[in-house]
Amino acid sequence: MKLSILDLMPFFENDTEAAVIERTREVCVAADEIGYNRYWIAEHHNAPNVMSSASAIMVKDLLERTKNIRVGAGGVMLINHIPFLIAETYGMLDVMYPGRVDLGLGRAPGTDYKTAQIIYRGDIQEEKFLESVNLLRKYFDKDDSSLESRPYPAAGRNIPIIILGSSLSSAKIAAEIGAIYSFAGHFSPSLLDSAIKTYRDNFKASKYLEKPYLILGYLAYASDSKERSEFLFSSAQQGILDIARGNKDLFKHPTENFLNSLNSAEKILLKTRMGIKLLGDKEDVKKQLKEFKEKYNPDELVGVTYMKDAKDIINNYKTILEASKEI
Repeated sequence: MKLSILDLMPFFENDTEAAVIERTREVCVAADEIGYNRYWIAEHHNAPNVMSSASAIMVKDLLERTKNIRVGAGGVMLINHIPFLIAETYGMLDVMYPGRVDLGLGRAPGTDYKTAQIIYRGDIQEEKFLESVNLLRKYFDKDDSSLESRPYPAAGRNIPIIILGSSLSSAKIAAEIGAIYSFAGHFSPSLLDSAIKTYRDNFKASKYLEKPYLILGYLAYASDSKERSEFLFSSAQQGILDIARGNKDLFKHPTENFLNSLNSAEKILLKTRMGIKLLGDKEDVKKQLKEFKEKYNPDELVGVTYMKDAKDIINNYKTILEASKEI
């Protein structure tokens, strides 16, 4: 089971833009050195608490600083972009860093309604999304003669297209076109079981992928002790409550005994909104990884975390990697 990372580039109270970028760089370089498979940058707009707005620029920066790890978009929200320009951008990246570029595609706008209207490029219903995905595949196909215009240098570049989602619809699309599917289990657990079943039951082999390949998102909060991991996890819990309240506040620093400060309604809200997670010390994580494997049997896990200190983030992912080698 391979391990990867999705970085939203969270912006904390008393943070700076430069510090957020440097933190992402430090974590990605460390992930490359210890053997993680992928490092993805998300796409969000008009979100003061994350800095993942211009993903391709950050992807280029991280590719330049690393040697082996795959780096890419997790993902490009197709509603915001023209497929021709996506192909040109990621085709160029693959020329510069061959065999290391990923392209994850999502249907959501990655922002609020008003901002979506500013950058909205047209209808992106299921049929249009599928049409755009297939068009991108054509752009990357060296021998497709049906195209009058080609987004050079994309032609012939071996860039895996990964369908991202948190719904049954995205699972059906990934299955229909024979693509890798990445489910956002870190924030949408209610449809997790049914989405995985839908993907696997309906999968059609393609020239790009012979059998289903599932990448499962989870919240990553491992540390040297359970107490430390729960302390760090309180930042994510505060963030989930802020989102539920419609707040766009910056991520808050960890708080001791955070759960004890909540009322019963807030605790229920956290329980229903919280994604699947790896939380605790190495022994805790080993048990949880075994449960993931038995219940979901993913081909790959992609972790998401909201921590301010790069040392904590790196230790988190090292602990998970070490635990995975012992199961």
